[in-house]
Amino acid sequence: MLRRLLVIAVALVATAAFPVPAQAAATLVTCVGQSTQTYAPPLTMSTQTTDIDADVTYSSCNGGPVTAGTAAVATTAQASCLLSGSSTVTQQITWNSGATSTTTGDTTATRTLGQTIVATQGTVTAGLFAGARFAQTVVFVNPDPLACLTTGVGTVSGPLTITFIG
Repeated sequence: MLRRLLVIAVALVATAAFPVPAQAAATLVTCVGQSTQTYAPPLTMSTQTTDIDADVTYSSCNGGPVTAGTAAVATTAQASCLLSGSSTVTQQITWNSGATSTTTGDTTATRTLGQTIVATQGTVTAGLFAGARFAQTVVFVNPDPLACLTTGVGTVSGPLTITFIG
């Protein structure tokens, strides 16, 4: 069920991010994988300044010159278990081929009912796929929603999909 929701979310984000022009752009590569976010201090019901570290693994890529990659992202934001928000995020992806891609995109995090959907749309600013657009969606499910009321949520993980369009 979660995988079906992820596919639907990715399709909606990709459609909004990449409207079909008279001559549609080609998909360069699509990857699925996993992201883990760590919050310090942990997320609670109260909004506070929080350091957010994300470790991203693109474990299966299709349609392009790469088959896997990794990235790490660090940012600071006002966050809580209930606060949805947006920011601009830059990350460098290191591909299995040794090439890198630097991406910059607008990220929106929507938090509802113990689930966070993080959608990012932007451009590859340097490296492999430079100039291409991308859309990435990550679905984080909090395994213990009651933690928001007590010790806080320190870590969440979930599946992701990223598509590069050129």
